[in-house]
Amino acid sequence: MNHLVRGAAAALFAAVMCVASLSPALAADIEVIHSEETVQVAPADAWARIGGFCNLADFLGVVLTCEIIAGDGGLGTIRRLELGNGEVVEEPMIAMGPMHYTYAMTAGFLAGIQYHATFMVTPGAEEGTSVVSWTGVFDRDAMPDMAAADDLAGTLRGLYAEGAKEMAAFVSQ
Repeated sequence: MNHLVRGAAAALFAAVMCVASLSPALAADIEVIHSEETVQVAPADAWARIGGFCNLADFLGVVLTCEIIAGDGGLGTIRRLELGNGEVVEEPMIAMGPMHYTYAMTAGFLAGIQYHATFMVTPGAEEGTSVVSWTGVFDRDAMPDMAAADDLAGTLRGLYAEGAKEMAAFVSQ
């Protein structure tokens, strides 16, 4: 795994753990899910294709529509997504950088379990390549039971793996 992606995933995990350590009531069993694909596209070009906060419907099959409901596309912007399963979710952008952004889900099926995730592009191991990645976390303890947490983790692993492939295909067009 690319050292930059590992570093970003570790930073995301560390941020969650830092917040969780502020109070025993916030202590959590955090599940980390990560998927990535390497593409033969320069990082800036890859990010130009997938880096828009509300262009998910262009490349993620699970997203039918995206609408900005607050903000201008930068930090603090809130998007509303209609998903293929009929769910409608709201996600504010809570962090951003030159080739990544992080969002939380504040309304929808993953709200209430400290779910947040990051889309990121990093340079690949070879010149002119990139790694597109999707990393997310959620609080397993916020689920009804561990079986439900395991089911959700499995579902998200499949979704993230497919999503990373879809991102890779889209940036490679």
